Amino acid sequence: MCCDWPVWFALASWFCIADSVEYREPVEMHDHKLTVLYQAGLRPQLLPKLHADLDAAQLQATVIEGESRPPMRFIDLIPKAAGKGAAMEYIRHKYGYETTSTVAAGDGCNDLLMLQQATVCIVVGNCAPEVRAWATGAQQQQQQRRQQGTTQALEDGLCVYIASQTVAAGVLEGLQALGFLQLPACG
Repeated sequence: MCCDWPVWFALASWFCIADSVEYREPVEMHDHKLTVLYQAGLRPQLLPKLHADLDAAQLQATVIEGESRPPMRFIDLIPKAAGKGAAMEYIRHKYGYETTSTVAAGDGCNDLLMLQQATVCIVVGNCAPEVRAWATGAQQQQQQRRQQGTTQALEDGLCVYIASQTVAAGVLEGLQALGFLQLPACG
């Protein structure tokens, strides 16, 4: 099914009805992404309504939801075939990179789908609580599989590193810890 993105914007116009929901800045949106902020307390009613409206309109969408600046949360709507995970896979296939030599790194809920699709990923120290929860769970599953002696992490399709450092320093920490980067000794 091909989606006409102006239809998506029309569908999502009900977001502006409530004082607690607002469109994010125009720089955050484009023809293939709608993003709103909403009061965290609306989550139990807002997300089911959004999914029901998308289903009723037969629109194939990825809903990315997470914490913004408290007490606000965000929702991003993107086409089902779009997103960071799809972009990572496109580049990987286009240039012939193996999954074990491709590293996804992220910190926010908008990175989760990419991280979940990756074989090797780095979650930086300043990540969102939802990302940390996923990474911790993935690491626990990794460890259980190793203890059972059933497989190595990369053979199983997942290697998650949670960095203690934040932003770019966390990515560098992860690349070094995973053996992708050797930093020169100083002095």
